[in-house]
Amino acid sequence: MSLDLNFTNFCNGTTPVTKELFAVIDEIDGFKSILIFSGIITPLIICVFVEAVVYTVRNIPYCDRRYCILWILGVYPIFCLTALLGLFIPRAAGLCTFTAAAYFAVVLFEFMHLIIDYFGGLESMLLQMKGAQMSVARPPTMCLFFCLPKFEMTRRNFRILEVGVLQVAFLRPLTLFTSELLSIDGRLGQSENAGIASLVINCVILATSLTAIQCLLIFFYASRKYLKKFYIGPKFACVQLALIFSNVQSALLSILARFDVIECYPPFPFTVRGYQWHLFLITIESTLMFIPTLYFFRNVKGNIMEDPHRKLRRTSTFAGLVSSAKVKRRRSSTIGECDNLIRERRKSEGPSYGTVIEL
Repeated sequence: MSLDLNFTNFCNGTTPVTKELFAVIDEIDGFKSILIFSGIITPLIICVFVEAVVYTVRNIPYCDRRYCILWILGVYPIFCLTALLGLFIPRAAGLCTFTAAAYFAVVLFEFMHLIIDYFGGLESMLLQMKGAQMSVARPPTMCLFFCLPKFEMTRRNFRILEVGVLQVAFLRPLTLFTSELLSIDGRLGQSENAGIASLVINCVILATSLTAIQCLLIFFYASRKYLKKFYIGPKFACVQLALIFSNVQSALLSILARFDVIECYPPFPFTVRGYQWHLFLITIESTLMFIPTLYFFRNVKGNIMEDPHRKLRRTSTFAGLVSSAKVKRRRSSTIGECDNLIRERRKSEGPSYGTVIEL
């Protein structure tokens, strides 16, 4: 089976299905090598991720912290898996990108909670950072605005930073979902209005991503001196780069493909060119970034500190209630016994007219 590989049929036409793609795969320069590389590296990363999950469950005793770490460890394996599916099934490239963005939305939420857990809770964080001055003049977008006033870490300011980070977790999947709906309906074609709509959508993604990066960096520079023992700098870098790869890179490549900066090549039309480049690049980037992510998150050092006031292992809710009820009963019975002894002693000693204090 052979297909006519001319630019008229494919660059302005529909995305080929998997069967059509494999029929002409030998005639696409380098694409077969890309599929082989992704097909080999993705199962390896998933196997390493499974081992990291087993290690984390066995060696990280804090339930909340372990839960957050597992979500973060899954970022780059999920990126590789969705990229592999998008490369083999071109028509599902947008859906795979949407799935990766939805997963990363949860990861951002869990990463913020992991930082709070490192502090020992929200109240402990606000107490430790009380009076700390935070500057808005941070790269990449606000590094030149040194005239802006600094602000202290309060509950209200922390909520503002948290909303600034997590807004991309909602807006990015929403914009991708809207873009896919318009593509399926044929609204994002080659017309001028379609080009403007696509540009607006990608600019919104860029704006929300840069806002999240800015808020994340402000919070990082404010908290890094308190969390040095947790290696918070490299951990911030792993999550921040994932944010750049999944959001900023995808939006930029879509804009470049829309304006033909990335030239059209058969059998992919202009709507899929940006996705294909993004999926291939994110596979390579995820492979490289998964190594430091494993080193800093799949590790007892930097995630467990000696804390005598915290239980090493948290029981289930029912068991915890039972144990706490037993402790209460023991305490109440001990107090009752003490009261009975005091009453019996007073009866045997008779009335007391004073108190003798021995020095």
